Amino acid sequence: LDGIVSVGDEFYGSNSSFASLEWLEFRNMKEWEEWECKTTSFPRLQLLFVNDCPKLKGTKEVVSDELRISGNSMDTSHTDGIFRLHFFPKLHELHLTLCHHIEIISQEYAHNHLMNLHIRDCPQFKSFLFPKPMQILFPSLTELYILNCPEVELFPDGGLPLNIKHMFLSSLKLIASLRDNLDPNTSLQTLFIEQLDDVECFPDEVLLPRSLISLYIHNCSNLKKMHYKGLCHLSSLTLHGCPRLECLPAEGLPKSIYSLTICGCPLLKERCRNPDGEDWGKIAHIQKLDIRSY
Repeated sequence: LDGIVSVGDEFYGSNSSFASLEWLEFRNMKEWEEWECKTTSFPRLQLLFVNDCPKLKGTKEVVSDELRISGNSMDTSHTDGIFRLHFFPKLHELHLTLCHHIEIISQEYAHNHLMNLHIRDCPQFKSFLFPKPMQILFPSLTELYILNCPEVELFPDGGLPLNIKHMFLSSLKLIASLRDNLDPNTSLQTLFIEQLDDVECFPDEVLLPRSLISLYIHNCSNLKKMHYKGLCHLSSLTLHGCPRLECLPAEGLPKSIYSLTICGCPLLKERCRNPDGEDWGKIAHIQKLDIRSY
């Protein structure tokens, strides 16, 4: 719907809300810039997808026609770029993808329902505006994606929620700060790393949290080598789309790893060929092996 520029009060009808709506998706709306909401607009919304809406500047409070006409409405131009979560009090999942003008996600008080927060390909997104630690604001959050958002360099102050289990990151700065932002009792089990194009060797032994069980390394075009000590606590390792990855660590892979997938890594695939590949002896003990071209 490329003619839509603004979604405002008229969208909600005479009842001012979608009382039963649980799933809402906006996709491929090239000219959409403004979205006016209120906390009563979506009382039951659980899933929200905003995909490929490059001009959307965030969410802001509905301004009534009376206020517009009287000229008493507050100037909200300074709120551009802020996506306010408090408009969606029962939300379980938020997906923001290819939203080029969203810069900040804000939340003022505890949101007990949000479980999955996905932010991907949002080039201007830079930070979270949270007055309290995420553990207090999002106690149910278990999955966090921050992929291809180059302006994000820090996690929110106060660290990450205790219940977080799965993270998807494409920033070395965020990955490097993980251990400082995770409580020792964290639940983090899976880390998916994508498009670290400047990294040739990974992971450093002090980089990854000890709670980690599964590591996925995806589309790291310049990755050449891996550190043995950084993998010691893993049970599962997946290497996908790393065309320059030359070999496994000289020490081999830790005995703790029972599942190994290698896909789209032609140099490594050749070295892991059974039985005469140079690295076959390093992986022969692994119970679950999946080595393929693509």
